[in-house]
Amino acid sequence: MPFLVEDVLAAKFKGAIYFPLTSSTTGGKKVSKKEFIGTRKQVIEELGGIPRSFEEKGTLAELGVEGTEGHRSYKDVRDAFLRAVESDGPGVFDHPFFGPIPNMVCVSYSLNESLNSVGDAKISFSLQASNTDGLPVQEEGDLAGVLDQNISVQANVSQSIESEFGIDARNPNNFTDATDQQTSFTDRIEAASERVSATNEKRQAFQKKIQDYRANITERVAAPVELATEFTGLMTGMNDLYEQEITSTTLSIIGTVNSFTDAQRAFDDLFLFGLDDSPIQELTDSLIKRKRNRNTFNSAVRVASLGYLYENSVSRDDYKTADDIEERQAQLDAQFEEMAQSPDVSDELVQDLQELRGEAALFFDAVKLTRRQVTTSHVNRLSARLVAYQLYEDSELGKTLMELNGLPDPYELDGTVQVLTA
Repeated sequence: MPFLVEDVLAAKFKGAIYFPLTSSTTGGKKVSKKEFIGTRKQVIEELGGIPRSFEEKGTLAELGVEGTEGHRSYKDVRDAFLRAVESDGPGVFDHPFFGPIPNMVCVSYSLNESLNSVGDAKISFSLQASNTDGLPVQEEGDLAGVLDQNISVQANVSQSIESEFGIDARNPNNFTDATDQQTSFTDRIEAASERVSATNEKRQAFQKKIQDYRANITERVAAPVELATEFTGLMTGMNDLYEQEITSTTLSIIGTVNSFTDAQRAFDDLFLFGLDDSPIQELTDSLIKRKRNRNTFNSAVRVASLGYLYENSVSRDDYKTADDIEERQAQLDAQFEEMAQSPDVSDELVQDLQELRGEAALFFDAVKLTRRQVTTSHVNRLSARLVAYQLYEDSELGKTLMELNGLPDPYELDGTVQVLTA
């Protein structure tokens, strides 16, 4: 019996059409299981996700009506399908429910034809992902993708100030409130910038930016486009103060392995800007406008700060373990959710932040594969350096084990302690 393509849900593999009956999707995680002798305990080390694979069952049959345009005989349909599943290399699988899925390879298939149903064959086949040629390789995190997306975030923050911020010079109370807010911002960013010992040249250049901004607050408040430009320049200038420390391969670690860099601490401080403002009761049109302007600028500072927090977080090279990275991601996620739930942040800015968050997640996932994970082990009173040598053939990692367990160096490990995976 011929099938009319428009009457059924069709699917394709490498362009060969078939009609699905059932579709099963399988996924999961790559894991390494560690078992402990003499106990029922075990540790599952997660090593990343497994690509989805598919088990498909369907029918091959004549397409369309003989003599009409697009008609294909059963033999043509069957032979096209066999060529597709037997050909080399990955191809696109047009899944009946998920849509196009690239880089799929048919690893096995079966075709059942019967004299009781000539021209109507049952098929089943298995598809798996193949993302590289040859042996699998670790995909490098795309730092440039994060940096480019943050540029987009900063540009849209500037646009939000231009379009949403506006002061009527004939309303002195609102004008004064706006200038007070700008003065508070310059004081806050100046204090935040002092968290690092930048070169004198950079320090002096940035101080001049702050002085110029502060000296022209009255004019800037009355001109949102100029205010947006100067604001963007000031935020970029502060980030540039830390550029050498963040990107250098000789990054100094401040405090413990979980410490933020100076840049992260500075932008974390700016992320809190405006939260301690006195509330405004929206009793009049003037007060409504005052609150709107306050919220617009406060949100601009916070979103811009979060953009730089993502940028600086992926630029760090002092993450010693996958747990360090996951802790940082959790902090960023909490800040993202705060902005995503804010009624004062536009949908466009939230979407920009979401894309930045996604770029950072891809980068973090790649870096986590190169970092050890924290697990527990039982040690019978041995020096940390000896334990490190036994586990990693590197006694220098003993100091890391001491930091991990919050113990002074030198010290002996005893009992259940935290260690790093090999």
